[in-house]
Amino acid sequence: MTNTALATSPSQEEVPEQPNIEPTAAESELWGKEDILPFGQDNTSETKFPYKESPSYIKQAVRILRSKISDQEYQLLHNERNMLLDKELAGGLTRKEQLQLQMVRWKIEGIEDARVGTHLDKLEALAQIQTNFSKQLYDFVDKVKKSVK
Repeated sequence: MTNTALATSPSQEEVPEQPNIEPTAAESELWGKEDILPFGQDNTSETKFPYKESPSYIKQAVRILRSKISDQEYQLLHNERNMLLDKELAGGLTRKEQLQLQMVRWKIEGIEDARVGTHLDKLEALAQIQTNFSKQLYDFVDKVKKSVK
């Protein structure tokens, strides 16, 4: 009695075909540049990204990828969103269309974040600096008033 499982070699077994996952043109252009995404480099320079697994690194990498989306593609997303919104107002959307609308909105938000997000982050940082300064100034004035009494 022979064991048929042992008789077949791995080369004889049917191996399912793996999907061909090719990067987009923007990703291909991006991943080849060490100065844009310095994987494994130290974080001694402000121009370099933080540690590659940190949330801020991922956020910056996603912004770079999304910023490569063309204006034409962005406009197509807006057109699709508007068409779905018109259909929603006219009589409602199917569950599939509701999910599609959510996805289109998410994509548009991501593209807009890539276009203006870094500027908003800088404004947020400046607002935080001003808030901290105001608090320190208030504390200083309070200490001066107490020392004068």
